[in-house]
Amino acid sequence: DRPLFLEQDSPYPVIGLDDDEARIGVREGRFAPDDGLDNHPVAEVTWGGATAYCRWRSARLPTEAEWEAAARGMQGRRYPWGDAQPTPEHAVIKQPTGVTLPVGSRPKGATSEGLFDMAGSLAEWTSSLYRPYPYRADDGRENPADPGERVTRGGDYVFQPAPEHLLAWQRAGFSRRPSSGHRHIGFRCAAD
Repeated sequence: DRPLFLEQDSPYPVIGLDDDEARIGVREGRFAPDDGLDNHPVAEVTWGGATAYCRWRSARLPTEAEWEAAARGMQGRRYPWGDAQPTPEHAVIKQPTGVTLPVGSRPKGATSEGLFDMAGSLAEWTSSLYRPYPYRADDGRENPADPGERVTRGGDYVFQPAPEHLLAWQRAGFSRRPSSGHRHIGFRCAAD
């Protein structure tokens, strides 16, 4: 129930309130999901909108390295759930455009640490600028003021993916323009 304070000098739009596919808006100074979508992932949100929402929750977007570590775990899993090939029981895939399922609706796809929807469902914004791997935190890729492209991770719900599209280390294939939302991109919050 915290009021929303938006940074007026941000280089990124916070949220496309006129976008029917965003599934979240600002009402009475607060973020609020669209009716009936309280448990669904937020889609069509810009990087600035995802960042603002996380900040509103006293959180932040995960770095690309944190996102991958959460998906792979200490075991270095191929997929968030392990090494088994992806199926619709593991991940929200093969859905029509605009059709998402509630978060956690594929429990067989959870990580051993209890994280849901790390593959399939939506690709997710990270805080990191799109730079070559290996990841180096000291190379400027975590500069929030840089207007460069941001990394998205995690696959999405529409494509009938080849298994490699859902690998825990996959980082290609989605729009990375922070100024644009996309119906296949959402986010999750992280905390220190």
